[in-house]
Amino acid sequence: PLANVLLNNAHLETLMLFNNPIETVSLSEALLKNNTLVKLILIFNQLDDKNVVPLAQYLTMNRNLRTLVLASNQIGDEGVSKIINS
Repeated sequence: PLANVLLNNAHLETLMLFNNPIETVSLSEALLKNNTLVKLILIFNQLDDKNVVPLAQYLTMNRNLRTLVLASNQIGDEGVSKIINS
């Protein structure tokens, strides 16, 4: 699974996922333990206000990520607010 790749990879700097419905809880938990990722691109992944919450929580704890792209998902005002305030 993707979470295992993130946990065991000390060189990954960019992660791009396109058109993959992802499980944001396990992804976020793995991202918390990965300190090399600087760019996260999640496009067309069916993210919405509800499943963006774990991602927002991850953002509050990660200081290495410099680029986040969430284009073409179903994130509304509530989800955007959670991301911005994280």
